Amino acid sequence: MMQKIGYQGVYGAYSSIASLNYFGEDNDFIGYDDFKTMADDLQRGKIDYGVFPVENSTTGQIYRTLDILKYEKDLFAIGETIVEVNHNLIALPNTTVDDLKFVYSHPEALSQCLEFFKKHPHITPVSYEDTAKSVVYIKELNNKENGAIASSLAGKTHNMNILSTSIQDMSGNKTRFLIFKKVLDKSYYFADTAQNSEKLSCYFETKHETGALSKILEIFSKQNYNLLSLHSRSTKKNSFEYGFFVDVNINGIDVESLKNLLYKLEDNLLYFNLLGIYNEFKNL
Repeated sequence: MMQKIGYQGVYGAYSSIASLNYFGEDNDFIGYDDFKTMADDLQRGKIDYGVFPVENSTTGQIYRTLDILKYEKDLFAIGETIVEVNHNLIALPNTTVDDLKFVYSHPEALSQCLEFFKKHPHITPVSYEDTAKSVVYIKELNNKENGAIASSLAGKTHNMNILSTSIQDMSGNKTRFLIFKKVLDKSYYFADTAQNSEKLSCYFETKHETGALSKILEIFSKQNYNLLSLHSRSTKKNSFEYGFFVDVNINGIDVESLKNLLYKLEDNLLYFNLLGIYNEFKNL
């Protein structure tokens, strides 16, 4: 059965590549201008799944998505995929690097190519809403002074010239995506999938008292859970108040132990959201 899959950007964006990698081509893929609209459509049932980038190996957590998802109680991550990020310098046909004066791309992509701009000081980086859309934009401008940074798929899709490949600062640059669906009864879904899953992701806000975070971390430690990552983020409710994103290895943990962990966490927190339970992506 064909599924409706939402991703941010246009065809050729890294989110579209993640969607194709996870679901295969025989589906209905829908590009969105922003993550909030995609999350809203997922809540309304207009799409079956949403593909959200959550972490980059170079620049870290992607909070523009996580800040939306942390308060979406009905959205649940059921899978993970990782995309190798190879940023390419793209321009009009018959253009050289010396012709370029401006290069457009998403701010995150630009920040991952700083060494390129140091080596080419005559080129000014310009922020744009999306990597693949920047290719569309420079094609419409039709001026050899303008280039873009995007995937090779975006360049080939629009018949543009790829001047240089893999211009990102770090080799092995990867973005991690989580696959979300709407789950009204997480407890039922949890019982059905937890036994055969490897990772748990959650977001929580502690009580405002001394040692509150230490107490939560001790709950994980006493039950021998391995925390894969822990990141703080402003709640934006009050100044200098923070919540925490946590990824946990649950491989081999039985369902009852997981339930016990979740009960203890919820009893000691102001806010808790189980973001997902899923298997780790391995096929890089």
